[in-house]
Amino acid sequence: MNDRRGLLAASVISIQNSCFVYPSCQNCFSKLILDSRRFNCLKCGCAGEAKDANYRYRLSLKVADANDLFHITVFGTCLDPFFGITAGRLQRCIQEAEGADRDESSHALIQAVKTCFIGRRLIFGLKGSKHQDGGPFASDSIFQNCSRINREYEYLPRACSVLSSVKLETTPDHSHPGVSKEPAKEFFEL
Repeated sequence: MNDRRGLLAASVISIQNSCFVYPSCQNCFSKLILDSRRFNCLKCGCAGEAKDANYRYRLSLKVADANDLFHITVFGTCLDPFFGITAGRLQRCIQEAEGADRDESSHALIQAVKTCFIGRRLIFGLKGSKHQDGGPFASDSIFQNCSRINREYEYLPRACSVLSSVKLETTPDHSHPGVSKEPAKEFFEL
């Protein structure tokens, strides 16, 4: 497959999904079909027990550079430092929450992700592929904008941890568990 790569400096405008992890094939990273006992990858045929399934981050964002809006999905372990935990550990935390706590924890996680990402300027590594028929790259419009990156961005900025915005224990005044009353102080360095 013929891939094209580029960098795009853009600001995060919004979070496009509320499910940040998915069961992932350890061989091809495709989404697994998962039931209570087993998992199966439809793409490569990998199978196993549900308790052994891998999880991977998937964060869909709407971003903007100086001229355009883009929908970008970020996958994988590059998000570990942003979340402060691996995708597998985050999935276990989500599964361990019960009843009303699960709903509150889910809401707290979504709010923390919004706090840590929206309004931040990041550099995205992009990869596009040519169509099988040899046609143009699916993401040509994004790659045209990649040439406009300001050369002062030399590294991916360090982010606040999503988990630093979420307290894991219930607060004494029984307010919304998991949500810090103040925004995280460790934000991105550019």
